[in-house]
Amino acid sequence: MWMFLIYFMSSQKSITTSEVKLIDFIIHKIAHLIEYSILAVLFYRAVNRGFKKSGNWKNPLILTIIYASTDEVHQLFVATREGRIRDIFIDAFGGALGLWIQKYLLLIQNLKPKKLEK
Repeated sequence: MWMFLIYFMSSQKSITTSEVKLIDFIIHKIAHLIEYSILAVLFYRAVNRGFKKSGNWKNPLILTIIYASTDEVHQLFVATREGRIRDIFIDAFGGALGLWIQKYLLLIQNLKPKKLEK
């Protein structure tokens, strides 16, 4: 479903979020980071059958980069959109960031004290 949402949003005309080009650029790239962070975490869950402290993170990252690449090719055929290699790198960074955050959240979760048994 998340991949479909990314595809759907990539099929829409480009929108302007600010009159200032730099702010518009930053907002769009933050959106890329967030959406591909989520995608990488979802791939991680699928590959590792849930959240595991020491699961495989390489395959989810590779899948994220492949999907980012196909999305940029798709954008070449959408009016007012353009596919850019730069965006693939931003998406890959977003995926790596999402996996990194998830890894440390899992570590913190495992540090919580266990409930005392009666």
